[in-house]
Amino acid sequence: PIENSAQLRGVGIALLATLCVAALLGADGALHLSPWIVFSWAYSLWAIGNLVLPRFNVHFPQWAVAPEVWPWLGLLVLSGGLAGAFTTHSMAPALSWSIILVIAGYLFLMLRNSAWQGFPWLVVLAFTWAGIAFSVSHNIEHWQAFDIGGIGGMAIETLVLANLLLLGVPLWRRFGPMLTRVLNLQQSELQIPLLVAALGLCVVWLAALSIWDILLILFPAAYPSYHGLAVVLGLVLTLSFAHVLKYWPTLLSTHLLVVSTFLTVLAAWGGMLVFHLPLALALWGGVLITLSRPANRQKDSLWQQLQVALMPWLRAMPLGALVALVLVNKISLLEELVTLTLVIAMAVIFGWRYSSRLWYIGAAAVMVILFHRVWFLWISWDDASRLLSWYALQFTLMTWGLRRLIALHQGRKAFEDAKQAERLTAVTQVLVLITPWIGVLALVEWVLHGLMTIDLLLFGKVPQGLGGAWSALAALMAALGLIGLGIQQARLTQRHRWIYGVALMITLTGLYCRLQWVGLAPVTVWDTAAIITAAYALFIVQRLTLSQPMLHLTMLAPLFALATVPFQLGSVHAGLTLLAAGTLYLLARRATGMGTPMYLGILALNVSVYLWVPGWVERYGLWQVYLIPVAISVLWLLHAHRHELKPNVLNGARLGALSILYVAATMDVFLQESLGVFVLALALSITGIIAGIALRTRAFLYAGTTFLVLNVLGQVVQLYPEQRLGRALVLMAVGAGITGLMIWFNIKRELLMQRIRIFRADLETWD
Repeated sequence: PIENSAQLRGVGIALLATLCVAALLGADGALHLSPWIVFSWAYSLWAIGNLVLPRFNVHFPQWAVAPEVWPWLGLLVLSGGLAGAFTTHSMAPALSWSIILVIAGYLFLMLRNSAWQGFPWLVVLAFTWAGIAFSVSHNIEHWQAFDIGGIGGMAIETLVLANLLLLGVPLWRRFGPMLTRVLNLQQSELQIPLLVAALGLCVVWLAALSIWDILLILFPAAYPSYHGLAVVLGLVLTLSFAHVLKYWPTLLSTHLLVVSTFLTVLAAWGGMLVFHLPLALALWGGVLITLSRPANRQKDSLWQQLQVALMPWLRAMPLGALVALVLVNKISLLEELVTLTLVIAMAVIFGWRYSSRLWYIGAAAVMVILFHRVWFLWISWDDASRLLSWYALQFTLMTWGLRRLIALHQGRKAFEDAKQAERLTAVTQVLVLITPWIGVLALVEWVLHGLMTIDLLLFGKVPQGLGGAWSALAALMAALGLIGLGIQQARLTQRHRWIYGVALMITLTGLYCRLQWVGLAPVTVWDTAAIITAAYALFIVQRLTLSQPMLHLTMLAPLFALATVPFQLGSVHAGLTLLAAGTLYLLARRATGMGTPMYLGILALNVSVYLWVPGWVERYGLWQVYLIPVAISVLWLLHAHRHELKPNVLNGARLGALSILYVAATMDVFLQESLGVFVLALALSITGIIAGIALRTRAFLYAGTTFLVLNVLGQVVQLYPEQRLGRALVLMAVGAGITGLMIWFNIKRELLMQRIRIFRADLETWD
């Protein structure tokens, strides 16, 4: 009559029946000794609750017994039996595949009685653990004997289990709905647990294979007979991941497939050891590139996914190969060069496929390393410093070649294919970017070669480049190539820095040639002559190009020439150098109209004269020579600045300078008895008069006339007895000239008077 009698009978009968079974087993420990009796009673509870009681309730509804608690009580009894087994046998039940399989079967039956999401995972986990326990028990003897082969056997067996779990995925997809209806299951989603369990087993052995590969690489002698086992494990593991990818085509499973394949290849390489790790990584990168090529063409989503998964590994392989080159010792040079070549090829392929400038730049950097290392196929590392000149020539030629390639690319017509045009544009941009740096590298190595040559000479050694004199010729050719590059760049850019750079490079080349010719010998007149010749050559080029930087270099060149000159009184070397420098500066003044060259020219000429003046004074007693160069220089400067000075200041300064000049020139007329001095004084006076008329300058006219009169009067007043005839003849010649002019004046009087009036009017306008 109780309202919940069915539930009470269901709980009570289940508990009483369980207690009866326990009582029948007795208290002598039979429960602990026979866990299978407990497991059988648990299955019986599930069968009574799911199969017997529902039919009983149909036929005897007044005695209905609620069946819901019976399966759960069976699960509790199963757990108690398992706990008792652990208590009695320690951890042995955990490795008993039969016990775990019984538990897995009961958990599967519980899917009929519970909608809990954890039961499918527990079912798959229990079945998986049963398979693992079977493998452990099967290989327990190898484990006890510390035989590593047992690990391989267990790995193969568990991977077979993983593939069986994967096979359960399509089977459940096909028969799962029917089985769910027949068994009236409340949970029918076993695909994901099966996939995850299989993937977990594969990942565990993937980690073990990676550790195994590392041990085989680091200690190949310690595991001589297990390379084949590692390869077999890798092959089975790779097939297993391919199986995973078939039913779970995700990016993660694709990555795992690639990693498994790589570890398998690495295990095979570790067994052969034909070559070292860097080359193995480079070859693997080449294989991946080959595989990625058809993946790019396929339209299937799986192939597209494979390409996406390959990309990180493709990018990592070149870098991994380079890192391995640094870390791995005792690698042959030929193998290193092959590795670098493969890395370059991979980088170029990546750059071409994806129009990536970064890959091209990386390929160029590795190519520079390759071109440095390839020389050591023929020479030893101890001779590396002797290669600097050849390196410089090599990279100079490479720079020329790259510039030519850029010109060809830029001269091509536009492509109709947009992708092709994009790729070629990226190539051209990278070439434009790296070409200057290749040239800089050539320049740096050329400079290092020159510094090394100087260092050897300082220590008294003879520079010995690779190939003897050919090494110096290579350095010279490299220098000429760099100079040509600089000239070409200066023409293209019209920037002054390139002109200065070319001039500096030409200077360094000249110094290098001198080092090769005479070593560190002191400077001689030939060095000065070479610099002066170069200065005049610069001036000629400047007049042809009208380049402002060339003019600056022309101004500087004589200063370098003067640095090679010993400044001593009466030095022919110094005097000729100063004379050449002054002449060059004055030519530059005439060509450009600038003031600085004029000042430098006048200064150089004056210094060249004053180096000899003390000797002249001592030899001839003409102390007035000290005044003549200064006076002439002042007159030259006044003439150059005649438009900038006030007329009265200009005339006064001219008259003062001319007075000093005439005083210095004619003083010997009164101090010496030489007729030549008297004639020279008259000639200078008449020259001054003519110069004043020709240049329309009153100071010259007045000074010339004044000193002519003074000289003549002085000779009339002071006649030396022994030279009367000579002076009389000179004065008679001057007088005859004046008389002739007077006669001519009388003949042309009217015309001359008209000219004089015009001359007087015009005189007012003279300087």
